Amino acid sequence: MTTIALLGNPNVGKTTLFNELTGSNQYVGNWAGVTVEKKEGFYKDIKIVDLPGIYAMDTFSNEEKVSKAFLEEGNVDAILNIVDASNLQRNLYLTTQLKDFNIPIILILNMMDIVLKKGFLIDIDLLEKEMGVKVVPISASKGKGIEHIKELIEKKDFECPSTDNDFHMQSEAEVYGFLDKILSNILVNKNSHEAKEINEKNHEFIKNLNVKEAKVSDISEKLDKIFLNPFLAYPLFIVAVAFIFKFTFSWVGIPLSDWLDGTVLQGLIIPGAENLLSTSSDWFKSLIVDGIISGVGSIVVLLPVILALFLCISILEDSGYMARVAFIMDKLMRKMGLSGKAFIPMMVGFGCSVPAIMSARTLESEKDRKLTALLVPFMSCNARLPVYLVFSSVFFRGKEAIVVGSLYLAGVIVAFILGIFFKNTIFKKDEEPFIIELPEYKVPEIKNVIKHTWDKGSGFLKKAGTIIFSMSVVIWFLSNFNFSGIVTEINTSFLASIGNTIAPFFAPLGFGNWQAAVSLLTGLLAKETVVSTMEVIYTGDLSSILPNFFNFLTALSFMVFVLLYTPCVSAIGTMKKEFGSKFTLFSVVFQLAIAWVAAFAVYNIGGLLF
Repeated sequence: MTTIALLGNPNVGKTTLFNELTGSNQYVGNWAGVTVEKKEGFYKDIKIVDLPGIYAMDTFSNEEKVSKAFLEEGNVDAILNIVDASNLQRNLYLTTQLKDFNIPIILILNMMDIVLKKGFLIDIDLLEKEMGVKVVPISASKGKGIEHIKELIEKKDFECPSTDNDFHMQSEAEVYGFLDKILSNILVNKNSHEAKEINEKNHEFIKNLNVKEAKVSDISEKLDKIFLNPFLAYPLFIVAVAFIFKFTFSWVGIPLSDWLDGTVLQGLIIPGAENLLSTSSDWFKSLIVDGIISGVGSIVVLLPVILALFLCISILEDSGYMARVAFIMDKLMRKMGLSGKAFIPMMVGFGCSVPAIMSARTLESEKDRKLTALLVPFMSCNARLPVYLVFSSVFFRGKEAIVVGSLYLAGVIVAFILGIFFKNTIFKKDEEPFIIELPEYKVPEIKNVIKHTWDKGSGFLKKAGTIIFSMSVVIWFLSNFNFSGIVTEINTSFLASIGNTIAPFFAPLGFGNWQAAVSLLTGLLAKETVVSTMEVIYTGDLSSILPNFFNFLTALSFMVFVLLYTPCVSAIGTMKKEFGSKFTLFSVVFQLAIAWVAAFAVYNIGGLLF
């Protein structure tokens, strides 16, 4: 089988190209003995291995070691080396090192639209001659030039042009001196005399890109003077976050969710199911309506909120602003003993703790990786959002955005305080330098934004259709049966017995009833099941039933506990896989203790005040 290695710097479009080439025919795992993600895919009968994004082959990080070992031992037939065409000097540094492996290289110049916007052309033929590699210009985000790559791969056309240049340079200065020399001839002003011949050779590709010349660098520099301004950066970030919460909870997400719940679920689906099953046995009708439809439906109606939240986050990521957030947060993160780069896993944690814990592997030191993984679960993942929405809409009507926003902020504050504590205790080691590339600002690609948003939404629906569906059935069974058979009173069911056993643990927090205890227990499988479990247990409209079991203070205590307590089993499993059993056990017990103490403080201090 032909094997091709896909390699390049971080943030150059490698994942986009990999997805374009392999589609859904992908396999993801870990490299043996190393916590670095291994992605393999197939284009027809050709295997493509997506190696980790790296800047060089100096084997300082696990990512570099993995990439070097694979090229040395993986029987690679060709390398697809994707680079940012608008930043060739830095990107080609890696290319010069790849030449040492004596493997055919296809150099893929991505982001050619940015080069054209800057008013430049690249002499492809001269670049091929100087580097001794086959060169293909593309714009992955626009889907331009991909077919040419597929054609070369399909024909196994890996033969590279010869070059007189010697790439066995001893120092970094020599490499950059060499690159400066060749780039002075390869990069040509679009309006110069030399550009005419280059333009004619690449006319069809350039025409298809359909870009207008713009001073991209100047625009980015001007915007950075605003968004990275020492006095404006933090207020602007707070404004951006406030806008996201308003858009999600006040303007779009909650109104659509309320409509789905009231009009569609309660007004059409549930009455329709009851009529359809009117002649069925009571237990079967209860299973379908109270167990499955109510349990799963109570989560599905929250899809607009999830989509609205991640639509905003995807726009920030695709625009280039998210990298600036990591940069401006470096000084703050240092107080926790982490670099600004650790802020990115923290941000991912607002979506899901699992990829956030996995993304901590990109940090340079073991100390940074462990500390980040320990703090990430305190970032409120979207799985907790259904709990906040239900309780805030019942007990804090009209103030949902403020309450939910405060919970998100509380998670950040707790993580910050704990970070300072750990920095001065068990993680008291030297700090790592912070290196991050700030991409050019750009108008977000609608295609990418929609894709990223839907990826999150489809993952949410998939969980609703599997874990939450299964748990709804299990919870229904446990709430309707005991050792004697079907029960008429839920207080005598299996579920009540389990809940009554663990309820005393939560009594000092203000919600010592067995229903709340069982809901939190099922939340260990997936946080969304807290709501679906309550929907099954209470068999009715939660907005009218919950006030019988909670008041505004106990509801707030409950939400704080949900915010901070042990993450789902998927996150626990990921933690074990990445850091081992002892560290995982410490993390689980520690987070449970923090959640209990925080909820205890909210309930008891709140009781004194109110």
